[in-house]
Amino acid sequence: MYLCGEKKIVPNRHENGQSMIESIICMFVILLLLFSFLELFNISLANMITNYASMSASRSASVGFKPYLVRRRAQCAAIPASGRRTYPDSLGWSYGNVDSSSMTGAVTYEKQLINQYIPGYMWIEYEYWNGENVNNGIYKENSTSLDINRTGLNATDVVGWQVGFEDYPSYSIMDLFFSGYDNFDITSEEAVEVNYASRFLDSN
Repeated sequence: MYLCGEKKIVPNRHENGQSMIESIICMFVILLLLFSFLELFNISLANMITNYASMSASRSASVGFKPYLVRRRAQCAAIPASGRRTYPDSLGWSYGNVDSSSMTGAVTYEKQLINQYIPGYMWIEYEYWNGENVNNGIYKENSTSLDINRTGLNATDVVGWQVGFEDYPSYSIMDLFFSGYDNFDITSEEAVEVNYASRFLDSN
């Protein structure tokens, strides 16, 4: 029942179609922002990890580690941002009764690999260390490499190291809509430590 002068509102078929199009556009923008934030988080995390790796390298050098041991320590500190392990695979090496097929076993297995790698008893490789992520089916074609270098602050009283990823891969979302690049160079801040090696390694 309608009062005098009141009109019945009938939904327009075209208005329903317009609402659907607006919803699709809004969902596209929301998803674009979501994946962009995820990619920015990925890059920020890689940057934090390289900063930690630089600090680990400087700390190792400050107590007298040889340069090759310092580089291995920095490599191991950068593992969380180094992609998947390419050598050895899960069946390539075992430690005691560790079952590397489970999550807990895989973590224990990798810890043992790292403990064997730093002193030189075992060799490990990750895909972002030496450009082994080319054509991996997830990212665009990149050849990421991990750079570990001494800095200009090396002297008798201080040591400095810097770690970075060259051509660190990104998802296509950043390339298509924002940066125009499909990879980034991630360089840590220079980590400087007091050189305690002369005190620790004093032979007198």
